[in-house]
Amino acid sequence: MSPLLPNMGPPIANTHDPIPRHELEELVPALIEAAGKAPDGRLSPEAIDEVARQQGKARAHAWAAMALDPNLVPSITAETLFGICVGQCQLQGAIPNLERLLELRDSQLKAGKPAFDIVPRHCLDMCPHAPVAVSRSQHGQAAHPRLQPENLPEIIETLCTA
Repeated sequence: MSPLLPNMGPPIANTHDPIPRHELEELVPALIEAAGKAPDGRLSPEAIDEVARQQGKARAHAWAAMALDPNLVPSITAETLFGICVGQCQLQGAIPNLERLLELRDSQLKAGKPAFDIVPRHCLDMCPHAPVAVSRSQHGQAAHPRLQPENLPEIIETLCTA
């Protein structure tokens, strides 16, 4: 490894196709408009989902598109936060992880359990460990390297319980 680029390890095999960039870019103006309507300029999960619905796009695509513009910020209302890389990590499965996180968030809320917030990021600078996410909860901060959708229920259960 290069001492100048400590996170640059050997190449990782691509296992997934990314969302075409033009599809993500098409969602950004609608997200900006929705953010402009919010009193604090932050996008609620419902507003992000509504943009996806109005644009006829998959829900996870609207969430991933947020990472293209640093001014697009989701509302943070829960103690537990899950930041997920949706940049280069898409090539190793970040979008299925994001889809699973959205499903888990919905089920937590429906069941009256503590919720968590999702913050899509373009890069978390941990490429050799892709797909990667980070969390912040009452238990502290943690990185979640080589994250797989089937591991998320246990992680969320641990993070959201006292």
